[in-house]
Amino acid sequence: MFSGENLTIEHWDEGWAVGRTAFHKSEVHSTLLKHFSKLVDGRSDLNVFLPLCGKSHDLKWIADQGHRVVGVEFSELPIRSFFSEQKIEYTTTPMEDMPNGMVHTSKDGKIKLFQCDFYSFTEEYAGKYDIIWDRASLVAINLADQTKYAEKVISLLKPDGAYLLNTFDFNQGTFQAPPHPVPFKAVQSLYGKTCNVEFLEENDVTAEWKKIVCIEYFHEIVSLLKQK
Repeated sequence: MFSGENLTIEHWDEGWAVGRTAFHKSEVHSTLLKHFSKLVDGRSDLNVFLPLCGKSHDLKWIADQGHRVVGVEFSELPIRSFFSEQKIEYTTTPMEDMPNGMVHTSKDGKIKLFQCDFYSFTEEYAGKYDIIWDRASLVAINLADQTKYAEKVISLLKPDGAYLLNTFDFNQGTFQAPPHPVPFKAVQSLYGKTCNVEFLEENDVTAEWKKIVCIEYFHEIVSLLKQK
């Protein structure tokens, strides 16, 4: 894991380069599998967004369900690793009006991964989204940026869209963030003014996380947000 409160893009680049990526899952996230049908509600060809997506297996799985997937990631390495590991042909082109920004697009056009500053990413690049899936992005950013992050995510959600959010609740103690604990009350505080926030479930994953860090308890909180 990383150590430090205010991490920069360079820290994340270094983490990917040296394999300091305990946050990356080697399979599709169980929360997504459990709740995706509820989000889709029988519809097809939806726009689905994953903020700070890394090289998540969720990207390909969602595209394989018949939807269009957009991800944003600061670092180039996980994006190129994703396409290589998933054996997906893709092209890379510069982003218009985004200094150093690049968009990596699968040959079939179903997956677009934007390599850029998340806070500068707007609906002008790929529209708004029917579904947003945040598996561990809010908990990873610097605490000072949480409000800005929440506002950015909601600005990308369609008025009738659904935002599935996975956060953590744990006793931080001497544990050096990220991730940060974001219990359900914190989710309500961040999003409650603009969204109806529904608690879906809380899962005890202490045993899994004790393999990585020294903590007493570690719970995953799953919330569903829809704009008011």
